[in-house]
Amino acid sequence: MYEVIIFTTKQCNYCVKTKKLFIDNNIEFTEIDVKEHEDNMKLFRELCIGETRVPQIIFKDELLKGGYVGLICGNLDKIINAN
Repeated sequence: MYEVIIFTTKQCNYCVKTKKLFIDNNIEFTEIDVKEHEDNMKLFRELCIGETRVPQIIFKDELLKGGYVGLICGNLDKIINAN
């Protein structure tokens, strides 16, 4: 099973594209909207140190750099091939 967390916001177009990539590839994920609750933003800051934009993707406790662009440049394959 995949261990994917996507930090998002509702108004983020790249977040929508990122979630679609995961859905289209049948990859389960947990979505955390950083603006929905203060604790979500705290978790974002803890796991995505130095990052200020969404989407940010955590896979097996590792921050995958590049967000959506990082996915289409190879990180999606890393997740698919890990299963």
